[in-house]
Amino acid sequence: MDYIVKGLVGSLRHQIDALPDTGAKRNFVSQQLVEKPGLVPKVRIKERFRLPTGATVESSGTVDVPFTFLGEAENYLLDCCILPKCTQDLILCQAFLKATGTLTKFTGRITKSLRKFTSRLRFSLIEDDTCCLQGKFDNIPSIALADTGCDAMLISADFARRHSLQIDKSFEHRRTIEYADGSLDTTTGIVYDSTWQFSSSWDSIPCNFYVLDDLKADIILSSHFIFEHKVFSQFEEDIIDTSLMPGRDFGDIYNIRLVISHYSSALKHLEASSIADSKTTRKPSGCRPRERSANTTA
Repeated sequence: MDYIVKGLVGSLRHQIDALPDTGAKRNFVSQQLVEKPGLVPKVRIKERFRLPTGATVESSGTVDVPFTFLGEAENYLLDCCILPKCTQDLILCQAFLKATGTLTKFTGRITKSLRKFTSRLRFSLIEDDTCCLQGKFDNIPSIALADTGCDAMLISADFARRHSLQIDKSFEHRRTIEYADGSLDTTTGIVYDSTWQFSSSWDSIPCNFYVLDDLKADIILSSHFIFEHKVFSQFEEDIIDTSLMPGRDFGDIYNIRLVISHYSSALKHLEASSIADSKTTRKPSGCRPRERSANTTA
């Protein structure tokens, strides 16, 4: 099942299915979309973006993409990086999604779509202004990345080792992961019968988590989990502004639909302080949305 945003792009109003990705630092487009009539690249300056595992991918330039939500009148001009082998025609970044209220007030823009059969799990995180959530994994104070560009619930192998989690490494749990640039990875197994509990909730939600060796985040919450539990409207107070995290050293683009970068020192700090925080003052609420000018122009 895919979660998509239907829209019209270019002067010819070509209809596409865009990926709403809260793990994306920038808006990204495929080379294939750029070749559509009416889209002209602005500059050929190349930028490098880091994938969830630390590998890097290079963009081939930028392009302004006129965009309209399907069925709406307002037009936007998206500043997009061109990713030659991007697995999606258009990836809408977190800043744009927040500025337009797509994650909260206008969630009807995000619809479900049946995907053609594939055994691959997509992970399209382009991280920097990703939303992270305070909560508990199996009663362990934790920070999880909420990435609407990720198909799977994931934990890092390092997190599993630190907490002595039992991993089922049967062959059927070695799933293929596809990043935003089309590169592939493989999970090492699955942890069954775990739970996630939001900080502001008494309820523990049963979950199974695939394990990924080189994942730089401890925990990734999938698109299905996020939308089914209405995370951005129901648990806004549990969202952490990652720009305030000490020792922050995040990567840039994670497209298997779930990721983040070097969390180590920040996670240790937050894990240690979360218990003290709960005994004193209430946790700060929400991330501040970027100004629309950052990645959008109405």
